[in-house]
Amino acid sequence: MQSASWQERHRDNHYTINDFFCPEVTGEFDIPVLERCDAIPSIDMYPYDKLKHYPKAAVPGQYALHFFMGDEMFQKAWFSPKITLSPVERVGLAITPDFSLYSDWTYSVQLWQTYRTRWLGAYWASEGVQVIPSVSWSDDRSFEFCFDGLPIGGTFAIATMELSEPEAVADKRLNESLSAAERSRAAGKSQSVGVRG
Repeated sequence: MQSASWQERHRDNHYTINDFFCPEVTGEFDIPVLERCDAIPSIDMYPYDKLKHYPKAAVPGQYALHFFMGDEMFQKAWFSPKITLSPVERVGLAITPDFSLYSDWTYSVQLWQTYRTRWLGAYWASEGVQVIPSVSWSDDRSFEFCFDGLPIGGTFAIATMELSEPEAVADKRLNESLSAAERSRAAGKSQSVGVRG
């Protein structure tokens, strides 16, 4: 009996991830592009790590699936995106994973984290899930890429529990940064869904 090829054994992990989905990309770093989403959950947000307790009677859109937790809690979404798609589809509305950005991490790692966040969001959107972009940054260096791939206007999610800035300052900084990053494009109205910790 012949063993499966490397490609077959690793079909659904990060080594071949772009073999089955190649999103539209933008910017100097080819960050995947997310479509505008104006949805806001009608009830609340639901944590990814508690999906086994998700209400069976819930209607898609009542909750937004969120990933505002330690990265280790949602690595499976990245490493096995096809397998984890079904529960995301069941909720119907998801906030992109909030892969951590820390100012003491190398630039390349922070860039990779942003790429992964946008890639998963673009993949889910291509499968019919409504996707609210999460937005995060670490320091001024991250402004070179952290807003790439974001739509103009719509709903955004920001985890304020890890920000050293008050929420009003973070919202102002986000709007100023989005405006600066997209000066050449038509401005849209933005709203944010905050998670306070």
